[in-house]
Amino acid sequence: MKRIILLGMLLLMVMPMMLAQELVLDYPKFQPSLDTVFVDFKVVDDGTKLNLGSIDKGALSISETGYNGLDDGTTLVDVLDIRNYDPDYEAGNYSMIVLADRAATSAQMEEQRQAITELYKGLPKAHFYLSAMDEVRTPTTEIKDFYQLTQWFDSCFNMPSAKEKFIYKALASVLEEISKTDTHDFYPELEYNPNLKNDTKKVVVMLTNGVYKKADGSYIGGEDFFRIKMTLISEQDLRENTQVSYVFLGDRFIEEDFHHEIQYVFKEGDRYDSDFDFQTLKEALVMHPDPKAMDYRMVITNLAEKLYDGQKITLYAYLHQGDVDAMGSRSFTKGCLIDPMPVHDSLSLRLTRIAQCLILALIVIGLLWLFFRLLYPRWRHALFKRKYVKEFDKANVLPTRASDYVGQKCYYCKDAFQPGDEIVTRCEHTMHYDCWKENGYQCPEFGKECDNGDYFYNEDHRWDRRNAPYFLKWLVAGCLAGLVSWLVFRLAVHNNLFHGLISDMVMLFQKVGLDASGQAFADKIHDMLFFGVIVGGIVTLVASCLLERRKKTAQRVGVIIGRVLCGMLVGFAAFLVGSWVALATGKDYNSFLVDLIPWLLMGAGLGLVIAYRTEVPLKRAVLCGFLFAMLGFGVLYMFSFENSNFEFHFLGLLTSMLCLIGLMVFAGGLYACIAQREQVSKRYFLHIDGNLKSRDVAIYKWMNRVGGYRVVTIGRSDRCYIDMDWDNTEGLEGVQAEVYIENDVPYLKNMRTNEATRLYHGSSFRVGKTVFTYLEKDRI
Repeated sequence: MKRIILLGMLLLMVMPMMLAQELVLDYPKFQPSLDTVFVDFKVVDDGTKLNLGSIDKGALSISETGYNGLDDGTTLVDVLDIRNYDPDYEAGNYSMIVLADRAATSAQMEEQRQAITELYKGLPKAHFYLSAMDEVRTPTTEIKDFYQLTQWFDSCFNMPSAKEKFIYKALASVLEEISKTDTHDFYPELEYNPNLKNDTKKVVVMLTNGVYKKADGSYIGGEDFFRIKMTLISEQDLRENTQVSYVFLGDRFIEEDFHHEIQYVFKEGDRYDSDFDFQTLKEALVMHPDPKAMDYRMVITNLAEKLYDGQKITLYAYLHQGDVDAMGSRSFTKGCLIDPMPVHDSLSLRLTRIAQCLILALIVIGLLWLFFRLLYPRWRHALFKRKYVKEFDKANVLPTRASDYVGQKCYYCKDAFQPGDEIVTRCEHTMHYDCWKENGYQCPEFGKECDNGDYFYNEDHRWDRRNAPYFLKWLVAGCLAGLVSWLVFRLAVHNNLFHGLISDMVMLFQKVGLDASGQAFADKIHDMLFFGVIVGGIVTLVASCLLERRKKTAQRVGVIIGRVLCGMLVGFAAFLVGSWVALATGKDYNSFLVDLIPWLLMGAGLGLVIAYRTEVPLKRAVLCGFLFAMLGFGVLYMFSFENSNFEFHFLGLLTSMLCLIGLMVFAGGLYACIAQREQVSKRYFLHIDGNLKSRDVAIYKWMNRVGGYRVVTIGRSDRCYIDMDWDNTEGLEGVQAEVYIENDVPYLKNMRTNEATRLYHGSSFRVGKTVFTYLEKDRI
């Protein structure tokens, strides 16, 4: 059966080359729910359109390929109806711009008023705009109700007008407003209407008395007149998707001259009418007599829960009616991987899918936490014991990592080693294994700050939080940051954000407005830009809170806000550049290399923003952001779905889940890399300013990460770690203060009042006449 289908598809692709008759398909148009698709088409025989009258829907068969990698011709759509174009319906896809003539007689102005009113009433679904010309041109105003139309007549037709007018200049400025992006060559002071760029089809109707002379009766000459005339003749960009109808409402003795002159700027599809007739104009401009227009519309119903995620899809159609055998195809795309669009995407279905993804993500985070909280430390401890815990043998002394011999006594308890004793040779400060445990599983000299002896595992209490690697909380925080970013992105309404920017970008790169094909880019780009803003802001926010938690509140809040704003800007800029690349290469569908670019830029940029002015090296942060952005993005392309038999509802869930997991991989990996540097960057110092030269005292040697029994004492006693023999302040006690770490937080304890105060980086306190400042910095 599959071979037959493949043979049929091959036939579908080959037969258009064999047949002169062709089915020309337009870009599909979707209803908001995506359950109904409209595809306009026409039948062409050797370049000439065929008028077939009515077409029975049974005469048309369609199939679709490319959907999630399916290339076997599976029909995922069904023809619901075929209808001829409804002119009144199609009028809704038009921008109708009427350019009126203010430099006319009162009778001619009244004639124009009646013509404009008839156009407005006769095309109720068109987007209707009005502008008036004399020696200047009024702004293009969108008319949405009859009262607004009346106001426009009063403001334009009842005001004094100049006797001169510039027909070519006014027409060129209207065409420029429709076609170009923020370019005002002809009337720089005129504020242009951005809505004119939205519709696929534009119709300009110029109502004029045909007089293009000065008030003194002499013809308008000079450089501008002929330059603008040549612009209208030569510049095709001004006329894309635009038809112009010139309606003459002036004196008959000048009509021939005007008609002869205006013919110089005619383009295909333009028309000239010596009088205004609404029905003639409607049939000429709205009912598509030109050979480029489509004649029929097929109405297609989509399967429920079908998913559009940016794959390139090709729709094949075959028409057999009477002597007509025509075939055609059209490729299109919809949606993108970061925001897949299901058919019949109801609110309940969307919330259900989000809830399912949240549950799965929380399970993944929970399993990740269990692994690094319990299994990873136990495995690491087993490797540690195998490598560094040995039986002491006096006859065969074992070397350590840091020295060529093992000492004869324990560095901690000072007892001599006996044959058979378990000893730890992690660093040069060799000790009994029991002493190692008693000392908190760390070097007896430098504690956790020892380059070789930094290791901890409480095998008596395996759920001790200190068993877990330091980066675990960063890893979990990163995963949660990715989860929150995805959740905000999926729940926030952002369809109308960046509309003007996207429209201008599409016009700049693709030379089309936001029609059906341009909308394929718009759907993808507006998701990308919003995605960059959300991910950049939230990922930077969580990382900044972790990095700045030891600083004073006011300073911390200001730095965090600044970093978040920079992160949002970096995310937006990264995906803006990615959008430019996609537009420039014409990739409105998924393309691994093109879609990877903004992720890499965002990863490197966020790494730079997070690490800036911290102890984390910028190069390391940028490289980590780059690497994990690549890994996170790779999750989006983890499955190709080729020849898969997944149910539609599972495909929707899986596609959404891949984006979520990709964000968690990116943020979690970046945070874990930063945490590795953050851990070794916590070097505790006290900067001393007193009756001696200022200096920094490294107190990390005596600081224990658990706290309670390893403290730094400050006072006049020679038993204090910091003996203040330079300070003769009266009343200074033997032990005046203590500095210690508890639950990873530094505290200062006043021994007189027995009160403890939390220390932040940069916190200062006075003992006697000496000022101490607590600092955290890398050890030199």
